[in-house]
Amino acid sequence: MNTKNLSILAVITLLLIIAAVWLTQPQTTTTQKKFFPDLMSVVNDITEITVRTKDETFTLIRGEEQWGLKEKHNYPVAVNKVRNLLRGVADLTILEAKTSKPALYSKIGVEDVSEEGVNSTLVTFKKAENETVVASLIVGNERTAKTDSTRQEIYVRKPDEKQAWLTLGQLPVEKTITDWLDEQIVNIDKDRIRQVSITHPEGDSVLIFKNTPDDDEFELQDLPENAEIESPYTLRSIASSLANLNLDDVTV
Repeated sequence: MNTKNLSILAVITLLLIIAAVWLTQPQTTTTQKKFFPDLMSVVNDITEITVRTKDETFTLIRGEEQWGLKEKHNYPVAVNKVRNLLRGVADLTILEAKTSKPALYSKIGVEDVSEEGVNSTLVTFKKAENETVVASLIVGNERTAKTDSTRQEIYVRKPDEKQAWLTLGQLPVEKTITDWLDEQIVNIDKDRIRQVSITHPEGDSVLIFKNTPDDDEFELQDLPENAEIESPYTLRSIASSLANLNLDDVTV
């Protein structure tokens, strides 16, 4: 056998080895069908998101500069939660079709939210043009995905269809209105505080301060001679009052 024939044989052997290895590798599907295949192209046009449960209904509205809660006087919401929800619904992929029998919806949590005692959530996405609905789904039970612990297997159904589906993705839907609010009012670390002045309605005032930024403790102004601060922690706690100051709710 000459050199040319040996080279051809070697190439054929290599190709057979590569083919055998490829055929024995687990094949992954890269063409999973999206639950809303056209949503990604219009996701930036969405200006309204309505969340409805058996207990309450509320609407997120996109303003010129930020998203706000309609029922809370358009108070700003946590933008990362809105972003994660929009990305999650656009990326939701279908794993398999489930039941289309209404009598079985309760087993996977995709009943109509108007029914008694249900735990499902109806989420509707609209764009400003004639308040057009671009997507709407009933979100049911979920569990950690078997193939990817960073994602969830989520039962969903379109409200105008009987067919329910098992989908894969992340769909973080806050079901309580106050959980959407941007809860942080202000966050100033006590190490950045030089002094704090407190004035009572009657006119009495208290001032605590540090002489230099390197001082470990705050001092109390006009402290009587020979008097000492019984608890330096009390002064530190006053200075810390603006650190992680968060709200519980908003009202007018």
